[in-house]
Amino acid sequence: MCGLAGFAQHRPRWTLDDLDRLSAALAHRGPDGSAIWHDPDLRCALAHRRLAIQDLSPAASQPMFSACGRYLIAYNGEIYNAADLARRWGYSPRTRSDTEILVEGLARFGTDLLPQLNGMFALACWDTQTRSLLLARDRFGIKPLLWAEAGGDLVFASELQALLRLPLPRQLDGQALVDYLFLEYIPAPATIFRGIERLEAGGWLRWQEGRFERGQFVRLREWAAAPRPASDPAEAPARFAAAISRHRLSDVPLGCLLSGGVDSSLVAAVARSQQDTLPAYTLGFDVPRYDETAAARAVARHLHLEPHRCATLTAEAAATELADLARWCSEPFAVPSILPTSAVSRLAGADLRVVLSGEGGDELFMGYGYYSWYERLQRLAPAGRVGRVVVSALLTAGGGRWRRAARLLAMPEPVQGIDWLHVWSQEQGQFSEAEIGRLLGRPVRSHRIREAWAGLRHLPLHPWERVALFDLAHYLPDDLMYKADCASMRWGVEVRVPMLDLEWVDYVLGLPLAQRRGSGQSKVLLKRLLEGYLPRELVHRPKWGFPAPVDVWLAGPWAGLIDRYLDAGRLQRQGLFDPAEVAQFVQAYRRGDRFHGKRLWTLIFFQLWWQQWMG
Repeated sequence: MCGLAGFAQHRPRWTLDDLDRLSAALAHRGPDGSAIWHDPDLRCALAHRRLAIQDLSPAASQPMFSACGRYLIAYNGEIYNAADLARRWGYSPRTRSDTEILVEGLARFGTDLLPQLNGMFALACWDTQTRSLLLARDRFGIKPLLWAEAGGDLVFASELQALLRLPLPRQLDGQALVDYLFLEYIPAPATIFRGIERLEAGGWLRWQEGRFERGQFVRLREWAAAPRPASDPAEAPARFAAAISRHRLSDVPLGCLLSGGVDSSLVAAVARSQQDTLPAYTLGFDVPRYDETAAARAVARHLHLEPHRCATLTAEAAATELADLARWCSEPFAVPSILPTSAVSRLAGADLRVVLSGEGGDELFMGYGYYSWYERLQRLAPAGRVGRVVVSALLTAGGGRWRRAARLLAMPEPVQGIDWLHVWSQEQGQFSEAEIGRLLGRPVRSHRIREAWAGLRHLPLHPWERVALFDLAHYLPDDLMYKADCASMRWGVEVRVPMLDLEWVDYVLGLPLAQRRGSGQSKVLLKRLLEGYLPRELVHRPKWGFPAPVDVWLAGPWAGLIDRYLDAGRLQRQGLFDPAEVAQFVQAYRRGDRFHGKRLWTLIFFQLWWQQWMG
């Protein structure tokens, strides 16, 4: 796991000093070494920061040339089937590094190599003969890569904050702001700044003499929805064990992140069965109803995970992290779980460089609450919009937690079928499009994500499968994987996600729907597998997730953040949000409508970001 940056230009623009700035901004991603390469006329320059995981010798350092000397690569990630690919080609590696296999594969096959890779990667490969630069990113978007064009020249980096070290324009993208308020994240390829893009999952970009060519080596939605041979559920134990084995490939010790939920517990259980010891790391909260450490401790005892290190994130400790998070995220990101993810990564990073995580299980096995809401809304469908409005009004009158359910039902009239994006947004506690319009003083629509949903809506699939495809193709790379990379690499920790092993995902997508989600039960197959390791009472627990209790903290120890960052004078000077509309949310929250806490957090984090990068 590493960081990479560089540029390709057909006229003098960026210098070696600029390359040094890019590299320095990524030092946290690679504490084990740094190197740069550039051609004599500075047409191309690459910088690499190394976190040594496989082949710790200097022979595996990057940037690395192919054996023929024509291709040069800088890369961030892990390729779990690298040795298998080398055997298939009849190639005898000089090192034990997957980087070598990657550059040799690109030399042989070009972009046709990319669909063969089982792993996570973001790469830049310079062809010294054609003087062209290729950028590419893995199909699940586990590793990030951002780029910008300036007068036909290309600059790129693993993180946005590195690119912001250069004098690139910082012009706010208004549509990205709408998407952020609606979704809690900004969907690729956009960033919060116009002119700076995120390479999409499964995508590639080639630069040559000022010309740009873009493509997708896989379109995840089409690949996931494509017909495939039926998978045999009886093969699941062996299939998942093989995925864990591939992800354990490392020349340094590794551990696991353990929440106590189904996904992380299963990953830990199978990994522990394959090695003598397995350290585990858990984070809890100072708010009991958000704290899952008791369950995690019980899981760790049953699996003999040693050592098992637990820590508690308090409101005070989290508050000290807020300004730093706004800097590390580089753009608005309203996912509260980035706070505990960063804290548990720091805890693990004191001991290890590699940890296994359970991310991806919810997307593959339909573990989120809006699947249940689909069933409820279907029962209300015959009553039409009038029926939904009546039920919504009754729930609103019930007050408390029922008002959140009322917001789910009070959706706008959809063009066709249920407006899933409204349901999805409200399940995350975000603003509705109507509320965003009032905040910004103009009609809005979350165009990018609606176009993505439109591409799924008509597929001949069960509605649950369509929603799962949305999660897999959009929510997973742009929200969850962004969070995991940002929070872990800040502390020089590589997070691996065996649930997204390519062979395992392909197998899961061929399973009958009932093995993924039954009526009223998610993660059917995963729970059955976990029952082979843990007592039923630890397997069949209510789903918790990993949110930070920002809604509780804002009512108590963080109350001053509301007064400071949502002050009418500050908002008026900024000129983005209507102070009167913001004040209504604040007043409703302080009257007891705590479900507005996530909306206030969304605005506060934006203000923290603005202060860091635009103030």
